[in-house]
Amino acid sequence: MERTEYDDRTQWTLNGKLHRTDGPAVEYANGDKFWYLNGKLHRTDGPAVEYYDGSVDWFLNDEEVTIADVLDDKETFTWALQDHHPAFQRSNKNNSSGDGA
Repeated sequence: MERTEYDDRTQWTLNGKLHRTDGPAVEYANGDKFWYLNGKLHRTDGPAVEYYDGSVDWFLNDEEVTIADVLDDKETFTWALQDHHPAFQRSNKNNSSGDGA
């Protein structure tokens, strides 16, 4: 695995693809963090993207999903108690009301 530092970020790659198993593969100076495996946004124990403002996005195998697709109810509750806010999830693509809100 190769770690490369740039002015605005640090990133880890394996075989030319963003990849890291023990943390985010890209960490920006502003605090944004992105988890990648084999070049795909992917994380099974939390959001694959954490933005500096506290909002998050959830991905499995480069496909945007919801918190419920990643964590079971107990894990979701525990994650929320750790001062995370799943309501800040940026995507509304799985909103069941169909109104996009």
